[in-house]
Amino acid sequence: MSTPAGQGPQPPSGRAATAPGRLTLLPAVDVAGGQAVRLVQGAAGTETGYGDPLDRAPEEVARDVTKNLVSADIARNVYGVVLTGRGHVDADATRAERAAQIAARLQRGRPYEEFEAEWSQRKPPEEILEFFGSWPDGAVVNPLIRM
Repeated sequence: MSTPAGQGPQPPSGRAATAPGRLTLLPAVDVAGGQAVRLVQGAAGTETGYGDPLDRAPEEVARDVTKNLVSADIARNVYGVVLTGRGHVDADATRAERAAQIAARLQRGRPYEEFEAEWSQRKPPEEILEFFGSWPDGAVVNPLIRM
């Protein structure tokens, strides 16, 4: 959306501005002076976060379940939070669940050198190599652009 030279932001019209093949600009978002606003929404209506889900405060996870932002299954399987039948945090069960999830991670884990040695030997599927080159040197197999 552009603003005519010398004019400030235009007030929202109450309708979204749309055009075929273009993005929709919602009226609640002001864009002025060549600036843009980027709105990002994480999965299930939650804000995108960083860090280990097991470090999230159990009470916050319970609140998200109450608000139907995540399910009780996600609370347990992703965040390690066990809820009672009434939606309250079961602190002892949550500690045990989180400890079990950490133990399972450690069981699956392996030293980086071991992982890298196996990974670098894995050959991509044959059907995609024609687009990305030969294995393992990446030499061109079929040029994608012909001149």
